[in-house]
Amino acid sequence: MGIPSLGLHTQSETAANEAFGAIGAIGAMGIASLGLHTQRGSEFGSQHSLRDDLSIYIPDEDTCIEGRFQVVRQIGRGKYGTVSEAKCLTTGRKYALKTMEREDNEVEVELTKLVSHPNVVRLHEVLRSESSWTLVLELCEGGSMGSWVDQRVDPNFLQFRVRVYLPPSSREVGILTKQLLKALAYLHHHKIAHRDVKVDNCLILEKSSSRPTLKLADFGLASTFQPGVPMTSSAVQLQFSRPCPS
Repeated sequence: MGIPSLGLHTQSETAANEAFGAIGAIGAMGIASLGLHTQRGSEFGSQHSLRDDLSIYIPDEDTCIEGRFQVVRQIGRGKYGTVSEAKCLTTGRKYALKTMEREDNEVEVELTKLVSHPNVVRLHEVLRSESSWTLVLELCEGGSMGSWVDQRVDPNFLQFRVRVYLPPSSREVGILTKQLLKALAYLHHHKIAHRDVKVDNCLILEKSSSRPTLKLADFGLASTFQPGVPMTSSAVQLQFSRPCPS
């Protein structure tokens, strides 16, 4: 596709920028564990009403999609789409259904189809309608990295009505960091720039585990790149980007 990506000029700088994003995401997890965080929005941004911004169909709870998927609950919503937890009526397996407008989202769908890595959210199926895409994705029950930290509340302080968070161990941080960098290395090897590495797009597969599995999600801003071809557009989150060179 050769789509410009990060506003950088070399393949190595693409990797460097996203590595800084990864470090920023891990760093934000550590800050959150100390209770120094602010209230987050959903996985896909702010909590304003999608119905005011988009014409796509937003499934409600108990909605049956194509006679096969029963919506259980809404996980998150934002400017560009909504994500719901759903159960397959045939197998009983749970999935995450991401519904978004078809217009301007073809690249995300195609790139999500292409990738296959243990630390990237897996796409199982694409459902199409005249106006929207619905991606049937692997469900990460641990939620985002931020919510995973938020769930680690020290019970000893609840009686004082104080929420004190148990920080992830250095072992857990090491595991998550290694997995995230593996995911980015895989994408860069296949000349894909994610361009949106942040806490909300780093998901935890399990609800509870001594060895958490990280899954990189959301290819809404991703694009391909070619070594040696200047990249002029910018789509990174400023708080998770590397410092600008002087």
